[in-house]
Amino acid sequence: MAQKALRPVSLYLAPTLLTLLSGCVSVPELPNPFANKPKAESTAESTPNPVVEKAEIKQTQPILPAEIQALVDKANAGDISSMNELGDIYREGRNIAKDDKKAFEWYKKSADVNNPYGIVWTAYNLEKGIGAPQNLSESTRLYEKCASIESENKLYCQENYGLALYEARGITQNIALAIDVLQAPAQSGKVRSQTTLANSYNSINDQTNATKWFLVAAQQGDLESQRYVGNRIRLGSGIKKDVKLGLEWITKAANSGLIEAQTNLGHLYRNGEGKDIPKNLALALYWYMEAAKQGDKNAQLTIGYMYGTGEGVTRNYIEAVNWYRKAADQGDATAQYNLGYYYDSGRGVAQNYQEAIKWYQKAADQAYASAMLNLGYIYANGNGVTKDYKKAYELYTKAAETGEMTAINNVGSMFENGQHVQQSYTEAARWYLRAAEAGNGRSMRNIAVMFEQGNGVPFSPSQALEWYQKGANAGDELAMERLGKAYEFGQLGLKKDIKQSNAWYKKAEQARNR
Repeated sequence: MAQKALRPVSLYLAPTLLTLLSGCVSVPELPNPFANKPKAESTAESTPNPVVEKAEIKQTQPILPAEIQALVDKANAGDISSMNELGDIYREGRNIAKDDKKAFEWYKKSADVNNPYGIVWTAYNLEKGIGAPQNLSESTRLYEKCASIESENKLYCQENYGLALYEARGITQNIALAIDVLQAPAQSGKVRSQTTLANSYNSINDQTNATKWFLVAAQQGDLESQRYVGNRIRLGSGIKKDVKLGLEWITKAANSGLIEAQTNLGHLYRNGEGKDIPKNLALALYWYMEAAKQGDKNAQLTIGYMYGTGEGVTRNYIEAVNWYRKAADQGDATAQYNLGYYYDSGRGVAQNYQEAIKWYQKAADQAYASAMLNLGYIYANGNGVTKDYKKAYELYTKAAETGEMTAINNVGSMFENGQHVQQSYTEAARWYLRAAEAGNGRSMRNIAVMFEQGNGVPFSPSQALEWYQKGANAGDELAMERLGKAYEFGQLGLKKDIKQSNAWYKKAEQARNR
């Protein structure tokens, strides 16, 4: 029985050195006063050559600029401000080669005597792994220590300690303590503390406080918070529901270039939300375009689908290919599959099986089942390549392992026809039944044929009729056609019924032309 392929699917100083070369001066040859002087007679005991001992080369510390050496001397004598200044100098590469390791060493000397500035920089470097191996637990311990010391860095340390508590960064997660620690920096206007505080409240399902802090951050211009609070207001989560106001916040973030807000609006207008947000495909396409122009592959994929199906726009396969290619070039498996399908079927491009194989393979390499299926179909039928049933079988079985029903059906077909595998009606029936029971219309029709002929299963016209009816109801045109014939000639236990026969023949024709 024939195998099937699938159709396409849808769906962020070193300065220049100037080397001065001196000119070479030619020196005239002078007479050698010793040229004709006789050699001295050698004595019985010749004077031994003196032994020259190699001078010991001692490693010396590089000479530091005077002002830096003065700081080193003061720092070694215990001056904390000099330690911090040296940390800054090496970190910035100020009048000396940048050296993260030395910067860390000087900051740590300062931290070891409980200086807040030294503690902050030591914690930061340990957090990021700069100048020393990353150590999140020690970094968090230092942020916690600094958070309790009165200094100009206290709020910064509280923010980072709170964030570490929320993210379990080198410490056991403690949401309650994170909420407590983050209050002061959030109230002082630190946006990161506000958003972390909002997320902390959200994680304990306190939607009122979560929305409150997202709103505070949104009012300070944080784009993600504008999108979050917009959706919360739109849905009435922790605040009075106001769809119009919610959309205004999301739109504000989208107009500022936030891709997630742009695609958010695209989805809302594409699908609509009842009376609150009427479906508006023109607006949906506009916002998807805004995100796609910034390189968002999901938006590019969706635009490709809209052009390919004529959703909200005049159908244009060339435009569909253009947008699918943009997303496919970014590695999107669905776009790669769809681009392969367009080359396979010659939509928007000249039919090119080699290009189809190339793009199907890219998607298949990402375990995209439909790409494995269609690639298998190409090899099974020799479309642009030498027929290769072995490769087809391998691809079908890989796709079947993911539950791809058409692939399961096609494995059954290979067993029925003995392609690469030994012919076995029993195995064919097993595969057909597996896909049929999962809802595949073509497999329903195929197992019906097996029951009708008694191949691999007991001969049973009643079972055959049952599966033909299921296949027809699932949209399989061959099952519809067989029912039309059964009613026409009174087969499979049915009485002749020309009216029913004509009705099924008509349905089969309509299904075939879809």
